[in-house]
Amino acid sequence: MRINPEVGKEPRAIKLLVNEYLSSVDIKSACEKTSFISKEVQNDYLSKFIIYCLIKDDRKDEAQLILDLLKERGFKDVFFEDKINFLLGVKNEVSSKTSDKNLLNFFLSHITNNNFEYEPTEKTDKYIWRYLSSANLINTNDIEDENVISTYEKAAAKNSFDSQEIFNIYKQILFNVNQLINSTEIYKNLPNYKARALIYQSILLS
Repeated sequence: MRINPEVGKEPRAIKLLVNEYLSSVDIKSACEKTSFISKEVQNDYLSKFIIYCLIKDDRKDEAQLILDLLKERGFKDVFFEDKINFLLGVKNEVSSKTSDKNLLNFFLSHITNNNFEYEPTEKTDKYIWRYLSSANLINTNDIEDENVISTYEKAAAKNSFDSQEIFNIYKQILFNVNQLINSTEIYKNLPNYKARALIYQSILLS
């Protein structure tokens, strides 16, 4: 993939590329995109991601150097430093706190917590939705909470969540034979998500 050299001077463009790959859990490609960043660019988000990539490539001394240089120019991020110091091996314990302030924070929250759990909401960023889906962190089995289903439906409508997963939820909702046969009338008296599920199942049967 060839990238216009001018893109390297635009941190927003590189950040967009990084987040696109990171949200797809393609960490290798996301890290590769940082090589296009011009030396003139100073962007904390990209610098933090470069530090992670260096750690991932077992170049911890370089990662530590960049972190130290950032701190010398006034950088301070308690959450990031906690996660990175753990990955650097500077500390043996790390906070289990999850941050969804941005995709990088969320990614670091996930990879440093063996018992990671997160329930997305309507306000959850689209990149985090994609990451959750790509990393198989969303379990659509046995979902009965109407509010949760509604949240997933809205995310799918915004292309932040795979619509096929919504159909999988619809297939899990139980209906009797009479409801399926008379779905065109029955659905009118059901909650919205159950109405959609009934219509979907009746279409599959037909």
